[in-house]
Amino acid sequence: MKRDVIKRLKALDKIELTDLANLLSVKVDRLRGYVEEWKRNDMVNIITETRYQIKPGKRLLEYKTLPEIILLKELLEWGDIDITKAKNKTSIKKEDFNPSLSIILKNRLAKIKKINSRSVISIVDKNKALKYIEGKDLLIKSLINEGIKEFKSEKDIDKDLMQLLNRPGILELTKRRIEYVVFKRNPEIIISDLQKEEIKDLTRDIIISGEWKKKKIKEYDVQSSSYVIYSGKKHPLTELIEEIREIFFEMGFEEVTGPIIETAFVNFDMLFQPQDHPARDMQDTFYIEKPFDKGDIPFPELIDKVRKTHEDGGSTGSIGWRYKWDIDEARKYVLRTHTTATTIRNLYLNRNRESLKLFSIGRVFRNETIDYKHLADFMQVDGILLNKGANLRLLMGILERFFKKLGAKKIKFWPTYFPFTEPSIQPTIYSEKIGEWIELGGAGIFRPEITESLGIKHPVLAWGLGLERIVMIKYGIEDIREIYLNRLSWLRTRVL
Repeated sequence: MKRDVIKRLKALDKIELTDLANLLSVKVDRLRGYVEEWKRNDMVNIITETRYQIKPGKRLLEYKTLPEIILLKELLEWGDIDITKAKNKTSIKKEDFNPSLSIILKNRLAKIKKINSRSVISIVDKNKALKYIEGKDLLIKSLINEGIKEFKSEKDIDKDLMQLLNRPGILELTKRRIEYVVFKRNPEIIISDLQKEEIKDLTRDIIISGEWKKKKIKEYDVQSSSYVIYSGKKHPLTELIEEIREIFFEMGFEEVTGPIIETAFVNFDMLFQPQDHPARDMQDTFYIEKPFDKGDIPFPELIDKVRKTHEDGGSTGSIGWRYKWDIDEARKYVLRTHTTATTIRNLYLNRNRESLKLFSIGRVFRNETIDYKHLADFMQVDGILLNKGANLRLLMGILERFFKKLGAKKIKFWPTYFPFTEPSIQPTIYSEKIGEWIELGGAGIFRPEITESLGIKHPVLAWGLGLERIVMIKYGIEDIREIYLNRLSWLRTRVL
Protein backbone atom coordinates (compact mmCIF):
# COMPACT_ATOMS: atom_id res chain seq x y z
CA MET A 1 0.00 0.00 0.00
CA LYS A 2 1.32 3.46 -0.88
CA ARG A 3 2.86 5.31 2.06
CA ASP A 4 1.13 8.58 1.14
CA VAL A 5 -2.28 6.89 1.48
CA ILE A 6 -1.45 5.62 4.98
CA LYS A 7 -0.01 9.00 5.93
CA ARG A 8 -3.20 10.73 4.77
CA LEU A 9 -5.44 8.31 6.69
CA LYS A 10 -3.45 8.83 9.89
CA ALA A 11 -3.85 12.60 9.55
CA LEU A 12 -7.67 12.43 9.25
CA ASP A 13 -10.06 12.37 12.21
CA LYS A 14 -12.62 10.62 10.03
CA ILE A 15 -13.13 9.77 6.38
CA GLU A 16 -16.29 9.27 4.39
CA LEU A 17 -16.84 5.62 3.43
CA THR A 18 -17.10 6.39 -0.29
CA ASP A 19 -13.88 8.47 -0.16
CA LEU A 20 -12.09 5.61 1.61
CA ALA A 21 -13.29 3.16 -1.05
CA ASN A 22 -11.99 5.42 -3.83
CA LEU A 23 -8.71 5.91 -1.99
CA LEU A 24 -8.17 2.17 -1.63
CA SER A 25 -9.55 1.33 -5.10
CA VAL A 26 -12.18 -1.10 -3.78
CA LYS A 27 -15.93 -1.23 -4.22
CA VAL A 28 -18.01 0.42 -1.52
CA ASP A 29 -20.06 -2.73 -0.84
CA ARG A 30 -16.93 -4.84 -0.31
CA LEU A 31 -15.37 -2.21 1.94
CA ARG A 32 -18.58 -1.90 3.98
CA GLY A 33 -18.35 -5.60 4.89
CA TYR A 34 -14.80 -5.13 6.20
CA VAL A 35 -15.77 -1.97 8.08
CA GLU A 36 -18.60 -3.79 9.87
CA GLU A 37 -16.12 -6.50 10.91
CA TRP A 38 -13.57 -3.93 12.10
CA LYS A 39 -16.29 -2.27 14.13
CA ARG A 40 -17.22 -5.56 15.84
CA ASN A 41 -13.56 -6.01 16.73
CA ASP A 42 -13.40 -2.48 18.19
CA MET A 43 -10.91 -1.34 15.55
CA VAL A 44 -13.03 1.46 14.04
CA ASN A 45 -16.12 3.50 14.75
CA ILE A 46 -18.84 4.26 12.21
CA ILE A 47 -20.50 7.65 12.37
CA THR A 48 -23.64 8.29 10.34
CA GLU A 49 -24.73 11.83 9.54
CA THR A 50 -27.57 13.23 7.46
CA ARG A 51 -27.27 16.19 5.13
CA TYR A 52 -30.26 18.12 3.79
CA GLN A 53 -29.81 19.34 0.23
CA ILE A 54 -32.02 21.98 -1.37
CA LYS A 55 -32.02 22.65 -5.09
CA PRO A 56 -34.26 24.70 -7.42
CA GLY A 57 -37.34 22.91 -8.72
CA LYS A 58 -38.67 22.73 -12.26
CA ARG A 59 -41.11 25.67 -11.91
CA LEU A 60 -38.51 27.92 -10.31
CA LEU A 61 -36.00 27.21 -13.07
CA GLU A 62 -38.71 27.82 -15.67
CA TYR A 63 -39.73 31.23 -14.25
CA LYS A 64 -36.21 32.17 -13.04
CA THR A 65 -38.02 33.62 -10.02
CA LEU A 66 -41.18 33.04 -7.99
CA PRO A 67 -44.49 33.28 -9.90
CA GLU A 68 -45.91 35.69 -7.30
CA ILE A 69 -42.96 38.03 -7.90
CA ILE A 70 -43.78 38.13 -11.62
CA LEU A 71 -47.46 38.80 -10.82
CA LEU A 72 -46.59 41.46 -8.22
CA LYS A 73 -44.35 43.28 -10.72
CA GLU A 74 -47.20 43.18 -13.26
CA LEU A 75 -49.71 44.53 -10.71
CA LEU A 76 -47.35 47.43 -9.95
CA GLU A 77 -47.23 48.18 -13.66
CA TRP A 78 -50.99 47.81 -14.32
CA GLY A 79 -52.36 49.64 -11.27
CA ASP A 80 -55.86 48.73 -10.01
CA ILE A 81 -57.19 45.87 -12.14
CA ASP A 82 -60.16 43.50 -12.21
CA ILE A 83 -59.23 39.97 -11.00
CA THR A 84 -60.57 38.28 -14.14
CA LYS A 85 -58.73 40.72 -16.39
CA ALA A 86 -55.50 40.24 -14.43
CA LYS A 87 -55.79 36.47 -14.73
CA ASN A 88 -56.15 36.69 -18.50
CA LYS A 89 -53.40 39.28 -18.87
CA THR A 90 -50.67 37.82 -16.63
CA SER A 91 -47.61 36.07 -18.10
CA ILE A 92 -47.62 33.32 -15.45
CA LYS A 93 -49.54 30.09 -16.02
CA LYS A 94 -53.25 30.11 -15.23
CA GLU A 95 -52.86 27.42 -12.55
CA ASP A 96 -50.27 29.61 -10.76
CA PHE A 97 -52.46 32.73 -10.67
CA ASN A 98 -54.66 31.99 -7.64
CA PRO A 99 -51.83 30.66 -5.41
CA SER A 100 -49.64 33.64 -6.38
CA LEU A 101 -52.40 36.16 -5.70
CA SER A 102 -53.13 34.42 -2.39
CA ILE A 103 -49.49 34.87 -1.30
CA ILE A 104 -49.56 38.53 -2.29
CA LEU A 105 -52.77 39.11 -0.32
CA LYS A 106 -51.50 37.20 2.74
CA ASN A 107 -48.39 39.38 2.85
CA ARG A 108 -50.69 42.43 2.66
CA LEU A 109 -48.93 43.70 -0.45
CA ALA A 110 -52.29 44.07 -2.21
CA LYS A 111 -55.97 43.96 -1.34
CA ILE A 112 -59.22 43.18 -3.12
CA LYS A 113 -61.76 45.97 -3.36
CA LYS A 114 -65.41 45.67 -4.36
CA ILE A 115 -66.26 48.23 -7.07
CA ASN A 116 -69.74 47.95 -8.61
CA SER A 117 -69.90 44.23 -7.75
CA ARG A 118 -66.48 43.70 -9.39
CA SER A 119 -63.46 42.39 -7.48
CA VAL A 120 -60.48 44.67 -8.11
CA ILE A 121 -56.86 44.04 -7.06
CA SER A 122 -55.14 47.09 -5.63
CA ILE A 123 -51.55 47.48 -4.39
CA VAL A 124 -51.51 48.53 -0.73
CA ASP A 125 -48.01 50.04 -0.45
CA LYS A 126 -45.74 50.37 -3.51
CA ASN A 127 -42.53 50.74 -1.47
CA LYS A 128 -43.34 47.66 0.61
CA ALA A 129 -44.03 45.68 -2.57
CA LEU A 130 -40.71 46.77 -4.14
CA LYS A 131 -38.82 45.84 -0.97
CA TYR A 132 -40.54 42.42 -0.93
CA ILE A 133 -39.56 41.85 -4.58
CA GLU A 134 -35.94 42.85 -3.90
CA GLY A 135 -35.64 40.43 -0.95
CA LYS A 136 -37.14 37.46 -2.81
CA ASP A 137 -35.11 38.16 -5.96
CA LEU A 138 -31.85 38.07 -3.97
CA LEU A 139 -32.84 34.77 -2.32
CA ILE A 140 -33.86 33.08 -5.59
CA LYS A 141 -30.85 34.40 -7.52
CA SER A 142 -28.42 32.91 -4.98
CA LEU A 143 -30.32 29.59 -5.07
CA ILE A 144 -30.22 29.33 -8.85
CA ASN A 145 -26.54 30.37 -9.02
CA GLU A 146 -25.40 27.93 -6.29
CA GLY A 147 -27.50 25.04 -7.62
CA ILE A 148 -27.48 23.09 -4.35
CA LYS A 149 -27.50 24.32 -0.76
CA GLU A 150 -26.56 21.79 1.93
CA PHE A 151 -27.51 21.92 5.62
CA LYS A 152 -26.50 19.75 8.56
CA SER A 153 -30.05 19.60 9.95
CA GLU A 154 -33.56 20.67 8.99
CA LYS A 155 -33.46 23.26 11.78
CA ASP A 156 -30.56 25.00 9.99
CA ILE A 157 -32.77 25.72 6.96
CA ASP A 158 -33.95 29.30 7.26
CA LYS A 159 -37.64 30.19 7.46
CA ASP A 160 -37.93 31.62 3.93
CA LEU A 161 -36.55 28.43 2.36
CA MET A 162 -38.79 26.22 4.52
CA GLN A 163 -41.86 28.08 3.27
CA LEU A 164 -40.75 27.63 -0.34
CA LEU A 165 -40.13 23.90 0.23
CA ASN A 166 -43.84 23.40 0.83
CA ARG A 167 -44.68 24.53 -2.70
CA PRO A 168 -44.54 21.97 -5.54
CA GLY A 169 -41.93 22.62 -8.20
CA ILE A 170 -40.29 25.57 -6.44
CA LEU A 171 -37.63 23.81 -4.34
CA GLU A 172 -36.68 20.18 -3.92
CA LEU A 173 -35.40 18.72 -0.65
CA THR A 174 -33.34 15.53 -0.55
CA LYS A 175 -31.63 13.78 2.35
CA ARG A 176 -28.11 12.45 1.93
CA ARG A 177 -26.90 9.82 4.37
CA ILE A 178 -23.15 9.98 4.99
CA GLU A 179 -21.13 7.19 6.66
CA TYR A 180 -17.80 8.13 8.21
CA VAL A 181 -15.07 5.70 9.32
CA VAL A 182 -13.01 6.63 12.38
CA PHE A 183 -9.87 4.52 12.93
CA LYS A 184 -9.23 3.52 16.54
CA ARG A 185 -6.03 1.61 15.66
CA ASN A 186 -3.22 1.99 13.14
CA PRO A 187 -4.99 2.16 9.74
CA GLU A 188 -2.05 0.39 8.05
CA ILE A 189 -2.60 -2.78 10.12
CA ILE A 190 -6.38 -2.65 9.73
CA ILE A 191 -6.45 -2.04 5.99
CA SER A 192 -3.86 -4.76 5.34
CA ASP A 193 -6.85 -7.14 5.55
CA LEU A 194 -7.93 -5.80 2.17
CA GLN A 195 -4.71 -7.04 0.57
CA LYS A 196 -5.55 -10.64 1.42
CA GLU A 197 -7.99 -12.57 -0.70
CA GLU A 198 -10.77 -13.74 1.54
CA ILE A 199 -12.32 -17.24 1.51
CA LYS A 200 -16.05 -17.09 2.16
CA ASP A 201 -16.86 -20.77 1.48
CA LEU A 202 -14.43 -23.48 2.69
CA THR A 203 -14.67 -26.19 -0.01
CA ARG A 204 -13.16 -29.71 -0.19
CA ASP A 205 -10.65 -28.67 -2.87
CA ILE A 206 -9.40 -25.70 -0.82
CA ILE A 207 -8.80 -27.97 2.19
CA ILE A 208 -6.97 -30.71 0.21
CA SER A 209 -4.78 -28.23 -1.70
CA GLY A 210 -3.83 -26.36 1.46
CA GLU A 211 -4.78 -23.12 -0.25
CA TRP A 212 -6.64 -22.04 2.89
CA LYS A 213 -3.27 -21.61 4.67
CA LYS A 214 -2.28 -18.76 2.34
CA LYS A 215 -5.56 -16.85 2.44
CA LYS A 216 -7.75 -15.22 5.01
CA ILE A 217 -10.91 -17.10 6.00
CA LYS A 218 -13.95 -14.94 6.64
CA GLU A 219 -14.94 -15.07 10.29
CA TYR A 220 -18.32 -16.49 11.18
CA ASP A 221 -20.04 -14.30 13.78
CA VAL A 222 -22.49 -16.40 15.81
CA GLN A 223 -23.59 -13.29 17.72
CA SER A 224 -24.52 -11.18 14.69
CA SER A 225 -28.13 -10.06 14.53
CA SER A 226 -30.59 -11.88 12.33
CA TYR A 227 -32.92 -10.11 9.92
CA VAL A 228 -35.56 -8.00 11.65
CA ILE A 229 -39.11 -9.02 10.80
CA TYR A 230 -41.59 -6.16 10.93
CA SER A 231 -45.20 -7.07 11.55
CA GLY A 232 -47.93 -5.36 9.54
CA LYS A 233 -49.76 -2.57 11.33
CA LYS A 234 -52.20 0.22 10.60
CA HIS A 235 -51.16 3.81 10.11
CA PRO A 236 -51.44 5.81 13.39
CA LEU A 237 -54.02 8.16 11.87
CA THR A 238 -56.16 5.21 10.74
CA GLU A 239 -55.93 3.72 14.25
CA LEU A 240 -56.98 7.04 15.79
CA ILE A 241 -59.98 7.40 13.45
CA GLU A 242 -61.15 3.88 14.34
CA GLU A 243 -60.65 4.59 18.05
CA ILE A 244 -62.66 7.85 17.85
CA ARG A 245 -65.46 6.11 15.96
CA GLU A 246 -65.63 3.43 18.65
CA ILE A 247 -65.77 6.04 21.42
CA PHE A 248 -68.63 7.95 19.80
CA PHE A 249 -70.57 4.75 19.06
CA GLU A 250 -70.19 3.74 22.73
CA MET A 251 -71.59 7.15 23.71
CA GLY A 252 -74.66 6.65 21.50
CA PHE A 253 -73.73 8.89 18.57
CA GLU A 254 -74.54 8.32 14.88
CA GLU A 255 -71.90 8.90 12.19
CA VAL A 256 -72.78 11.12 9.22
CA THR A 257 -70.90 12.00 6.04
CA GLY A 258 -71.13 14.82 3.54
CA PRO A 259 -69.59 16.18 0.33
CA ILE A 260 -66.06 17.59 0.24
CA ILE A 261 -67.16 20.26 -2.24
CA GLU A 262 -69.82 22.45 -0.62
CA THR A 263 -71.67 25.63 -1.45
CA ALA A 264 -70.60 28.64 0.57
CA PHE A 265 -74.23 28.72 1.74
CA VAL A 266 -73.79 25.49 3.74
CA ASN A 267 -70.14 25.99 4.66
CA PHE A 268 -70.52 29.59 5.84
CA ASP A 269 -73.96 31.22 5.57
CA MET A 270 -75.99 28.58 7.44
CA LEU A 271 -73.43 28.98 10.24
CA PHE A 272 -74.06 32.74 10.41
CA GLN A 273 -70.61 33.64 9.09
CA PRO A 274 -70.80 37.04 7.33
CA GLN A 275 -69.87 37.19 3.67
CA ASP A 276 -67.12 39.74 4.32
CA HIS A 277 -65.48 37.58 7.02
CA PRO A 278 -61.68 37.16 6.43
CA ALA A 279 -62.04 33.34 6.57
CA ARG A 280 -64.09 33.51 3.36
CA ASP A 281 -61.36 35.32 1.42
CA MET A 282 -59.47 33.57 -1.36
CA GLN A 283 -56.30 33.53 0.77
CA ASP A 284 -57.99 31.36 3.40
CA THR A 285 -60.50 29.25 1.44
CA PHE A 286 -60.16 27.15 -1.72
CA TYR A 287 -62.82 28.20 -4.23
CA ILE A 288 -63.72 25.87 -7.10
CA GLU A 289 -63.39 27.16 -10.68
CA LYS A 290 -63.94 24.09 -12.89
CA PRO A 291 -66.17 22.58 -14.11
CA PHE A 292 -68.53 24.99 -12.27
CA ASP A 293 -67.74 27.82 -9.87
CA LYS A 294 -71.32 28.09 -8.55
CA GLY A 295 -74.26 25.81 -7.90
CA ASP A 296 -77.83 25.76 -6.65
CA ILE A 297 -78.55 26.37 -2.98
CA PRO A 298 -79.21 22.86 -1.55
CA PHE A 299 -81.98 24.11 0.77
CA PRO A 300 -83.80 26.89 -1.16
CA GLU A 301 -86.48 27.14 1.55
CA LEU A 302 -83.81 28.57 3.88
CA ILE A 303 -82.62 31.38 1.60
CA ASP A 304 -84.95 34.11 2.91
CA LYS A 305 -84.48 33.08 6.56
CA VAL A 306 -80.69 33.06 6.27
CA ARG A 307 -80.71 36.36 4.37
CA LYS A 308 -82.82 38.11 7.01
CA THR A 309 -80.74 36.68 9.84
CA HIS A 310 -77.55 38.02 8.24
CA GLU A 311 -78.98 41.42 7.36
CA ASP A 312 -80.96 42.33 10.50
CA GLY A 313 -81.26 39.24 12.70
CA GLY A 314 -84.71 38.31 11.40
CA SER A 315 -86.89 36.88 14.18
CA THR A 316 -83.93 35.73 16.32
CA GLY A 317 -83.72 38.89 18.45
CA SER A 318 -80.26 39.60 17.02
CA ILE A 319 -79.36 42.70 15.00
CA GLY A 320 -77.54 40.52 12.42
CA TRP A 321 -74.40 41.70 10.62
CA ARG A 322 -76.05 44.76 9.05
CA TYR A 323 -74.97 44.30 5.42
CA LYS A 324 -76.70 43.35 2.15
CA TRP A 325 -76.52 39.56 1.79
CA ASP A 326 -75.57 38.37 -1.72
CA ILE A 327 -77.05 35.08 -2.99
CA ASP A 328 -74.36 34.77 -5.71
CA GLU A 329 -71.68 34.75 -3.01
CA ALA A 330 -73.59 31.97 -1.23
CA ARG A 331 -73.81 29.89 -4.44
CA LYS A 332 -70.02 29.65 -4.83
CA TYR A 333 -68.44 26.20 -4.56
CA VAL A 334 -65.68 25.73 -1.98
CA LEU A 335 -63.64 22.87 -0.59
CA ARG A 336 -65.23 22.53 2.84
CA THR A 337 -63.17 24.30 5.51
CA HIS A 338 -64.57 22.27 8.40
CA THR A 339 -66.64 19.14 9.01
CA THR A 340 -69.22 21.42 10.65
CA ALA A 341 -70.51 21.81 7.07
CA THR A 342 -71.48 18.13 7.25
CA THR A 343 -73.01 18.24 10.73
CA ILE A 344 -75.03 21.41 10.00
CA ARG A 345 -76.41 19.71 6.86
CA ASN A 346 -77.54 16.69 8.82
CA LEU A 347 -78.77 18.77 11.73
CA TYR A 348 -81.18 20.55 9.36
CA LEU A 349 -82.26 17.28 7.73
CA ASN A 350 -83.11 15.92 11.20
CA ARG A 351 -84.50 19.20 12.59
CA ASN A 352 -87.82 17.63 13.66
CA ARG A 353 -86.19 15.17 16.05
CA GLU A 354 -86.42 15.94 19.77
CA SER A 355 -82.99 14.47 20.46
CA LEU A 356 -80.01 14.01 18.14
CA LYS A 357 -76.37 12.94 18.60
CA LEU A 358 -74.19 13.09 15.47
CA PHE A 359 -70.47 13.03 14.65
CA SER A 360 -68.51 13.31 11.41
CA ILE A 361 -64.88 12.53 10.55
CA GLY A 362 -63.39 13.70 7.26
CA ARG A 363 -60.95 15.79 5.26
CA VAL A 364 -61.11 19.57 5.35
CA PHE A 365 -59.16 22.15 3.37
CA ARG A 366 -57.77 25.58 4.15
CA ASN A 367 -55.47 27.78 2.12
CA GLU A 368 -52.74 27.63 4.76
CA THR A 369 -49.00 28.03 4.33
CA ILE A 370 -47.74 24.52 5.03
CA ASP A 371 -45.22 24.34 7.87
CA TYR A 372 -44.39 22.17 10.90
CA LYS A 373 -47.81 22.75 12.48
CA HIS A 374 -50.12 23.61 9.54
CA LEU A 375 -51.46 21.65 6.57
CA ALA A 376 -53.74 22.72 3.71
CA ASP A 377 -55.46 19.30 3.71
CA PHE A 378 -56.10 17.68 7.08
CA MET A 379 -58.56 15.54 9.06
CA GLN A 380 -61.17 16.87 11.46
CA VAL A 381 -63.81 15.36 13.75
CA ASP A 382 -67.00 17.26 14.47
CA GLY A 383 -69.84 16.47 16.85
CA ILE A 384 -73.26 17.91 17.74
CA LEU A 385 -75.92 17.08 20.33
CA LEU A 386 -79.50 18.35 20.12
CA ASN A 387 -81.60 18.05 23.27
CA LYS A 388 -84.13 20.10 25.20
CA GLY A 389 -82.00 20.07 28.34
CA ALA A 390 -78.60 20.53 26.64
CA ASN A 391 -76.34 23.03 28.41
CA LEU A 392 -72.68 23.93 28.90
CA ARG A 393 -72.25 21.52 31.82
CA LEU A 394 -73.41 18.62 29.62
CA LEU A 395 -71.01 19.71 26.84
CA MET A 396 -68.03 19.73 29.20
CA GLY A 397 -69.05 16.33 30.54
CA ILE A 398 -69.21 14.82 27.04
CA LEU A 399 -65.84 16.26 26.06
CA GLU A 400 -64.21 15.19 29.33
CA ARG A 401 -65.44 11.64 28.84
CA PHE A 402 -64.29 11.67 25.21
CA PHE A 403 -60.75 12.84 25.99
CA LYS A 404 -60.40 10.44 28.94
CA LYS A 405 -61.34 7.55 26.66
CA LEU A 406 -58.53 8.73 24.36
CA GLY A 407 -56.10 8.48 27.27
CA ALA A 408 -56.01 12.04 28.64
CA LYS A 409 -55.72 12.27 32.43
CA LYS A 410 -55.88 16.02 33.03
CA ILE A 411 -58.49 18.12 31.22
CA LYS A 412 -59.39 21.80 31.57
CA PHE A 413 -61.83 24.13 29.82
CA TRP A 414 -61.26 27.82 29.15
CA PRO A 415 -63.82 30.44 28.04
CA THR A 416 -63.10 31.73 24.54
CA TYR A 417 -64.74 33.08 21.37
CA PHE A 418 -65.82 31.18 18.26
CA PRO A 419 -68.06 32.66 15.51
CA PHE A 420 -70.62 29.80 15.52
CA THR A 421 -71.14 29.35 19.25
CA GLU A 422 -72.06 31.34 22.34
CA PRO A 423 -70.96 30.56 24.99
CA SER A 424 -67.74 28.99 23.69
CA ILE A 425 -65.06 26.95 25.46
CA GLN A 426 -61.54 25.77 24.64
CA PRO A 427 -60.74 22.18 25.76
CA THR A 428 -57.13 21.65 26.83
CA ILE A 429 -55.34 18.50 27.94
CA TYR A 430 -52.07 18.10 29.80
CA SER A 431 -49.35 16.26 27.86
CA GLU A 432 -46.94 14.33 30.08
CA LYS A 433 -44.46 14.02 27.16
CA ILE A 434 -44.31 17.74 26.44
CA GLY A 435 -44.98 18.88 30.01
CA GLU A 436 -47.54 21.54 29.16
CA TRP A 437 -51.25 22.17 28.50
CA ILE A 438 -52.29 21.83 24.86
CA GLU A 439 -55.37 23.34 23.19
CA LEU A 440 -57.49 20.84 21.26
CA GLY A 441 -60.16 22.30 19.01
CA GLY A 442 -63.15 24.33 20.07
CA ALA A 443 -66.66 23.83 21.44
CA GLY A 444 -69.79 25.69 22.45
CA ILE A 445 -73.55 26.05 22.00
CA PHE A 446 -74.80 27.05 18.54
CA ARG A 447 -75.98 30.65 18.44
CA PRO A 448 -79.74 31.33 18.09
CA GLU A 449 -79.04 32.96 14.71
CA ILE A 450 -78.09 29.46 13.49
CA THR A 451 -80.65 27.24 15.18
CA GLU A 452 -83.71 29.48 14.84
CA SER A 453 -83.12 30.19 11.14
CA LEU A 454 -83.01 26.39 10.64
CA GLY A 455 -86.27 25.93 12.56
CA ILE A 456 -84.61 24.18 15.52
CA LYS A 457 -86.15 24.94 18.92
CA HIS A 458 -83.81 23.16 21.34
CA PRO A 459 -80.16 23.98 22.23
CA VAL A 460 -77.45 22.36 20.08
CA LEU A 461 -74.03 21.55 21.53
CA ALA A 462 -71.17 21.53 19.00
CA TRP A 463 -67.43 20.79 19.00
CA GLY A 464 -64.60 20.03 16.58
CA LEU A 465 -60.90 19.22 16.61
CA GLY A 466 -58.05 18.30 14.25
CA LEU A 467 -56.99 14.65 14.36
CA GLU A 468 -53.36 15.24 13.36
CA ARG A 469 -52.86 17.28 16.55
CA ILE A 470 -53.80 14.26 18.67
CA VAL A 471 -51.42 12.01 16.70
CA MET A 472 -48.60 14.52 17.27
CA ILE A 473 -49.21 14.52 21.03
CA LYS A 474 -49.60 10.75 21.28
CA TYR A 475 -46.39 9.92 19.39
CA GLY A 476 -44.29 12.97 20.29
CA ILE A 477 -44.16 14.27 16.69
CA GLU A 478 -42.89 17.85 16.37
CA ASP A 479 -43.63 18.33 12.64
CA ILE A 480 -47.20 17.64 11.46
CA ARG A 481 -45.90 16.78 7.96
CA GLU A 482 -44.19 13.67 9.38
CA ILE A 483 -47.62 12.02 9.72
CA TYR A 484 -48.02 11.86 5.94
CA LEU A 485 -44.41 11.20 4.91
CA ASN A 486 -44.88 7.45 5.51
CA ARG A 487 -41.31 7.01 6.79
CA LEU A 488 -40.91 3.27 7.21
CA SER A 489 -38.40 3.75 10.05
CA TRP A 490 -41.10 5.44 12.16
CA LEU A 491 -44.03 3.28 11.04
CA ARG A 492 -42.09 0.07 11.74
CA THR A 493 -40.70 0.98 15.14
CA ARG A 494 -43.61 2.79 16.78
CA VAL A 495 -45.28 0.94 19.65
CA LEU A 496 -48.56 -0.79 18.80
